[in-house]
Amino acid sequence: MKLSIYRFPVVVLALALSTVQAQAQIPGINLGFTKPKITVLMLPEVKEELKLTKQQDKAVQASLKSKQGGLGSTPISGFGGQGIMGALDSDLPSILTPEQLTRLNELWIQHEGAVVLEIEEIAKALKLTEDQRGKIEDLVKQFRHTQLEMMRGGLGSQGDMKKIETLQAETDKKILAVLTEAQLKMFGEMQGKTFKFKS
Repeated sequence: MKLSIYRFPVVVLALALSTVQAQAQIPGINLGFTKPKITVLMLPEVKEELKLTKQQDKAVQASLKSKQGGLGSTPISGFGGQGIMGALDSDLPSILTPEQLTRLNELWIQHEGAVVLEIEEIAKALKLTEDQRGKIEDLVKQFRHTQLEMMRGGLGSQGDMKKIETLQAETDKKILAVLTEAQLKMFGEMQGKTFKFKS
């Protein structure tokens, strides 16, 4: 079974992608969809962790700018290497060293949470069964639907953000409960050394 790709209103997604850097400043919170790895890379503490050089930083900024210019011609659906999401990350292998890329992937998984288990490459790595994929897909779909409803009502206070944090924590717990003990261990290893994102 192929993992479903959820579609969001064009305006919502275009706005989100045009403010990638602003979104990245909200550590560990998914605002309705799994963000590209480049959003995590743009966090100051992540740049420091990866020892990103000034030249690499400029290359990342240039890549992001060029990709944002093509929003109108890129399919809006897709996660983990498809559509706009994948397009934004496509230059990273040529900008980062293999070591930096590996660590960025670990940090991205930590930042986004268990919802990344919906992504094909991660599902395959953990050898999720069809039944597990279906359960995770349903949980992620419900998570995104609830978040989008919350976002439509506006996120104007710290209390609103706390509600999102709570929702994500509850969803992560439900998703992880679907995994076997061996898969949980492997998923933990995929995240590498625990990293504290700044609040």
